[in-house]
Amino acid sequence: MTKSIEEILLPKPEVRLRVYAYSIDDEAHQGLLKVGQTTRNVKQRIAEQLKTAAIKNYRIELDEPADRTDGSSFTDHEVRAALVKKGFENPELEWMRCTVADVQTVLTELRTGQRFTGTHHLYPCEPIYYIWGIG
Repeated sequence: MTKSIEEILLPKPEVRLRVYAYSIDDEAHQGLLKVGQTTRNVKQRIAEQLKTAAIKNYRIELDEPADRTDGSSFTDHEVRAALVKKGFENPELEWMRCTVADVQTVLTELRTGQRFTGTHHLYPCEPIYYIWGIG
């Protein structure tokens, strides 16, 4: 008996989880990214976090959906755990000592279920023109 695509894939939730990372441009946060999640507007969520501390020298480095290719989602906890497993430092709470490319690589791994070395965050396939030797 064949199942329909709707029966195979998990339904997408109405509220979509997003994973974000931001940096703060000061000596204390040098080389660190805050990796978090929200179901709301990322820019608004980060502003809420930093407003009470009057921090204005921040930059949103990453704002992506936390969706796997099968329709399920992953959390910021999974992102940070995957970064730690790769050897990146988690000095405090949601702060990671890594680059944006490192986070993007982990996001791709969580989406696809594949593991990559280095910072290969693009899907693991060559464009068709490379396969044919055109590029």
